[in-house]
Formats: sequence, C-alpha cells, structure tokens
Amino acid sequence: MPGTIALRPVTPADEAFLLAVYASTRAEELALSGWTDEQKDQFCRMQFTGQDAHYRGNYPTAQLHVILKDGIPAGRLYVDRWEKE
Repeated sequence: MPGTIALRPVTPADEAFLLAVYASTRAEELALSGWTDEQKDQFCRMQFTGQDAHYRGNYPTAQLHVILKDGIPAGRLYVDRWEKE
C-alpha cells in the first residue's frame, strides 16, 4: 500500500532539512569539483541562502511547503499562483 503524502508550511525549524534537500540536488556535480567536504558544504549553504532569499523576495505570496511521506519530510514544494497563470 502506498504511503501517505501531505504538505505542511515551511517553518524556520525546517532550514537544515531544506538545505539538505538543496545540497542533494548539487551532489553529483560537486563530486566532480575536487573540493573538500567543507568547501562543498560552504558552497551549498551559500547557494541555498541566496536561492531562499531570491524566492522569498521575488515571490512574497508563494506558498512554501515541506512534502511529507508518512509524516516524514521528503521534499519541498514552492508554489506562487499568479492571476494570469
């Protein structure tokens, strides 16, 4: 039987999880960088912080959600609904 999928709003307590989600999307390319783990972590933190600031600043009405599978955070979903779209 498939698990239960749900959404809940992002909270400040989700920052570490959201950073891990972001970092997971960059892992393959960073594996080729030759950087240390510390350098990769710093890079991902900087990029995540910039992306988060961009999304929040440019899409202030967006709904930011954590995707839950069986109550456990599994991803993120950011949606900004526009009148003409």
